[in-house]
Amino acid sequence: MSGLPGIDITIKNGLGRVNETADAVAGMVVSGVVTTGYLTLGEAVRLFSFQAFLDLGFIAANNAIAYSDVKAFYDMAGEGAELWLMVVSDATLLTALCDKDTVGISAKKLLDAAAGRIRILSINRKAPVGYVSLYATGLGGVDDDCFAAITKLEALRLVYAAAYKPFRAIICGQGFRTTTIGALDLKTMVNKGVQVALGSSAAGVVLCGLLLGRYAAIPVQRNPARVKDGNIGISAACFPDGVAVNAVEASWNAIHDKGYLFIRNYYGKAGFFFTDDPTCTANANDYCSFARGRVIDKALCIAYTTLIEELNDDIEVDQDNGYISAGIIASWKSNVENALQQNMTGEISGSPECYINPKQNFLSADKVAVSINIVPKGYSKKIDITLGLVNPFKTA
Repeated sequence: MSGLPGIDITIKNGLGRVNETADAVAGMVVSGVVTTGYLTLGEAVRLFSFQAFLDLGFIAANNAIAYSDVKAFYDMAGEGAELWLMVVSDATLLTALCDKDTVGISAKKLLDAAAGRIRILSINRKAPVGYVSLYATGLGGVDDDCFAAITKLEALRLVYAAAYKPFRAIICGQGFRTTTIGALDLKTMVNKGVQVALGSSAAGVVLCGLLLGRYAAIPVQRNPARVKDGNIGISAACFPDGVAVNAVEASWNAIHDKGYLFIRNYYGKAGFFFTDDPTCTANANDYCSFARGRVIDKALCIAYTTLIEELNDDIEVDQDNGYISAGIIASWKSNVENALQQNMTGEISGSPECYINPKQNFLSADKVAVSINIVPKGYSKKIDITLGLVNPFKTA
């Protein structure tokens, strides 16, 4: 065995209460300005209320996007929700904010300040006056800065997931043009932990805080577009380029099928709703859904917290065959399954299963292989109805 003793958990594609979990803790990186004497640009701060944000000197008049994002977050998530906030200059590109190698002001700095507590992260930027979106890649849709930032954000996410500090991320669809919706298909990417949000109420502003608040308010398995949770409380909806969503209703399916999350309405229902929870990866991947990613992240944290207690412990083996003691296996299995069941009731289907092969060559490897399976919830994303008229008359 090489390397430090530790626990390795491999997330597999398989579809086809020990400690309180922090699955609703949110992080927000947003462009804006700060008030001298209260906060500095790039400083991480922990909030539990919108009033705490106001107490830092923020006002709507000179901080429209940060103000609206934090307010929308607390309107949706409720007072008391834990939010880690970092306000950055609007001149800072998305690629710099999302790069795992950026030294200084970046999402990485916020994640480190939160010491692994953040489970859902939003990156939002209102481009400064004079900023020109470039589309040199020829892919269209979002601009080049956003397109490159998606992959960088996934690389950052993987670094923290490997350290058992998993999070899922939302990024604003900067530069999105409804005239080029056929150009960039996010479903051809492999960034399963990143979601591109287009929902806006004004040109150039994406409502990332509203979406982040919805995720913080609902259980991990829930789709933010669930109609039963009610409309999202806005009176008008558009895309980042200012085009009203209803003006391009004929394009909704095309935009959705390319992996973007936006805002829509339903005939007969008041208000607007999120469309779905896609991520930037193929629909064949188990984690093409943001909610499915949150479920596996929570399960990973629970499994880690449970099994870390067994690390470097001495384990009895059968003197005749070298197998791991049946009592040890039963204990580990029970601990893991109970922890998952107690912490994820209502968030998964049925009962979780933990399997430990008793015939492992444990003495030679000093390593125990553990397999954990959970069955996720399904989603009624399509409802097919057959409707017709019948004549009840029957002859004798």
